[in-house]
Amino acid sequence: MDDIDDLPLEIQVKLLRVLQEGVVCPVGGVREKRVDVRVMATTKVDLEEAVAQKKFRPDLFYRLRGLEIDLPPLASRGDDVLTLADLFLKKCATLEGRPNKFLEPAAAQLLLRYSWPGNVRELRRAMESAFVLANGSDIKPQSLPEFLQRDQTQHGAFTLNLDNVNSVNLPELIQSFEAQLLQWGLQRGGGSQSKAARALGLPRTTLQSKLGHL
Repeated sequence: MDDIDDLPLEIQVKLLRVLQEGVVCPVGGVREKRVDVRVMATTKVDLEEAVAQKKFRPDLFYRLRGLEIDLPPLASRGDDVLTLADLFLKKCATLEGRPNKFLEPAAAQLLLRYSWPGNVRELRRAMESAFVLANGSDIKPQSLPEFLQRDQTQHGAFTLNLDNVNSVNLPELIQSFEAQLLQWGLQRGGGSQSKAARALGLPRTTLQSKLGHL
């Protein structure tokens, strides 16, 4: 079940009954049928937080909760972006019956710099568009969607200014920088550790551990 957090509250009640009692009544039917299913659900929000905000039923949340896999945002998964981009280009070539196309290094750098708020779905659409627009076998920066080309002027989230500095204490500098990033994440998440963890691309348990060492 994709994006189960979007399920309206009235439908959540019906799903809960199916999971608890193992019966459904087909559309247009008058008799219930017994079902034996295993549910895999995805969510783009923290369901525990949604429960606290009364946007998701607690009984359904606890009924669904079991093996949890926390998948970090695409932007925090490094070269996975390029691996997936190549996969989507190959799929486009197969569907179109045309030769495969490949990312030029400059285009690949733009993919790595972008924050991908729409995650894998956004990347897939970008590659489908680039495949159509690219001439020849190379995906150049100008073949990418405009929002990626605009990102060429961005060179990361921070810059170093070490002019006239002869030496630094690297461990202390890294510790200070990490502390500032953690504080930024908490501010970005309005004090919510779950939201801060998502903003920083960390599992919540890792964030809690780091905060405990500040």
